[in-house]
Amino acid sequence: MLKVTRIYTRPSADIPWHGEVLLTRAVSDRLQYHRNSGSILYENQTISQDGLTLTYTGYFLDQSTFDTYDTDASLQQFWNDRVAYCNMVGITIGPKTLETVSQLPT
Repeated sequence: MLKVTRIYTRPSADIPWHGEVLLTRAVSDRLQYHRNSGSILYENQTISQDGLTLTYTGYFLDQSTFDTYDTDASLQQFWNDRVAYCNMVGITIGPKTLETVSQLPT
């Protein structure tokens, strides 16, 4: 199983997160497709107490299913728009960390 983590940091809690601004029905449906297919086993987003840091954690079946998700042409424009939006409003996108794990969080 592959655990994927990415941290986003915004300069002010008044700035909306990218998902609040950019998420469309088509993108939401495509993300749900990956969840329903069994490639995404678990996802979680947590926001820090001060509201400035969002941590995404996703658990994927394996590296291959993550690679399929990560290169999904239907999601590429959303991810490109996410980077552009974050750059425009000052949200820092941390590196994607990948870790092989043996179980889901409890």
